[in-house]
Amino acid sequence: MPKPVIVALLPHASLDHRAGRVTWRADGRRFFTSTAALLAGDAPAFEIAPPWPDRHVHDVALSPAGDRVAVAGTHALRVTSTSGEPLWELPHACWARCGERHASADYADDSRHRYPDGGSAAFSPDGALLWAHVRADGGEEWLVLDAATGDVLARHALDTYAHGSHHLSLPDGSMLLCVGEGQDGVPVYFGAYRDGLVAREVSVDRVPLDVSPSGTLVMTVAHYEESLSVHRPGEAEPLMECLAEDHFPSGGEDRAQWRYVGGFLSEDTVISSGNEDDVELGPDRHRLVDTESGAVTEVAYDREVTGRPVPLGDGLWATGVAAGTAVWRLD
Repeated sequence: MPKPVIVALLPHASLDHRAGRVTWRADGRRFFTSTAALLAGDAPAFEIAPPWPDRHVHDVALSPAGDRVAVAGTHALRVTSTSGEPLWELPHACWARCGERHASADYADDSRHRYPDGGSAAFSPDGALLWAHVRADGGEEWLVLDAATGDVLARHALDTYAHGSHHLSLPDGSMLLCVGEGQDGVPVYFGAYRDGLVAREVSVDRVPLDVSPSGTLVMTVAHYEESLSVHRPGEAEPLMECLAEDHFPSGGEDRAQWRYVGGFLSEDTVISSGNEDDVELGPDRHRLVDTESGAVTEVAYDREVTGRPVPLGDGLWATGVAAGTAVWRLD
């Protein structure tokens, strides 16, 4: 079994890694930093001050230059400076699916807006474009906007009914959009903006979770979590598929599952988590999967870990431990 070693022990926090940036959430506050700064013990680059209450902030994205923040809200998409100064805002139809357009203050105490659905946003690798999944008056749309001005450059109508969504940015400027519809499925779209938007549906039953360092592979987990796969971006047919039932014991009616967690440690290895459907049978188990052969090995930690494995780039990942948040590397 591969034996990882701890390279940093941090305070308790919830980490997320996207497009080379680490979001650090603790005590109800949200910060952006980098993996290098995290390991060095440096203070986060800045704290994000979302313009709306947390339950109405569905996604936050940092520009590649680290100078702008996009916030996808219940009723609008807003881009601010890192100090929180508004740069532009695009109002859209409300994710609570009410009939009128309004501002956050209009529904702050409205029970219909307590648990709204939501969209997401992501910058292109060069920072020139912002992709956004928003509500429109007649349904839902995928937009490409000028990141500096907020001008809508292209739009694509979606036949979706989202509870939430997320984007995965690819190095060549193309984009993946995953729309979560609960038990109804997870439509995934591939989009490219080159003299106009070209968008197409890729699948309806696989959740894309991460892109490899080269940008040529995408890790997915099936909607019902029965398998983990690796694909070429924009392609539904897997290059490698790994069934949960082959690697996680189950008994009776309990169902072996991969979780919607993890990602690439390197071009040839992903880390994820899986367990039986019955949580009483034990904690989630972290596994390494070879992206070519599908070979699976258990991660042999030297202590109890909690929560999901969060890849941080450069072969590192984070988990919870009793003393805080541990950053690991394979020995």
